[in-house]
Amino acid sequence: MSALTPEAAVAECDRLLRLIEAAQRHPRIPPGKHARRPPPAGFEPLYARLLRLYEDPAFASFAEPVNAVELGIPHYFATVQNPKSLRDILDDVVEGKFRGEDEVLAAVQLIRDNSVRFNGVNHHFTQIADRMLARLLDELRVASVDDVKRMEDMLASTDEETMQRAFHAIKTEAPHLVRGDDMVDTANLHVGLINDIINMIELAA
Repeated sequence: MSALTPEAAVAECDRLLRLIEAAQRHPRIPPGKHARRPPPAGFEPLYARLLRLYEDPAFASFAEPVNAVELGIPHYFATVQNPKSLRDILDDVVEGKFRGEDEVLAAVQLIRDNSVRFNGVNHHFTQIADRMLARLLDELRVASVDDVKRMEDMLASTDEETMQRAFHAIKTEAPHLVRGDDMVDTANLHVGLINDIINMIELAA
């Protein structure tokens, strides 16, 4: 390995000093991964959809808090004043730190805005963030009449075990739509849950 030039050695020393400084003022990164827990009442659909994004390798870039030292970007927190990750949002949801859906969606939007701020609007990471936000919003849409009818027709021709699994999925993710022991307000199911149930039926076929 060749020796560094004086200029390169100075640059490397400067880089290391900036990394040390960044490590000293780095925000705390929670250990491990997010542990699935029941969210507060009313946050079940959002929590379930966010958890899917968090576990999807396609959005791994935004799953955990940025470790600026490990990534060698000590200037990150000078540019991004309010860092946010899916892990941060999921932890805050189960800890009851959000007052409503709008605040959660604003936090997800902040992930995208931070990427624009640090990487630029046309950067690959920002494009991933755009897809992540678009998917979340799409999956939270109330399903169309046709989507609901397709699911109901498929459920009518499946076995009892699959029907029970579908009902359990609805009761877990959308308990506010369950009436009594087995009645469901299907007109207000969201797209993500409908698609999950359809996939469940198709896999069981």
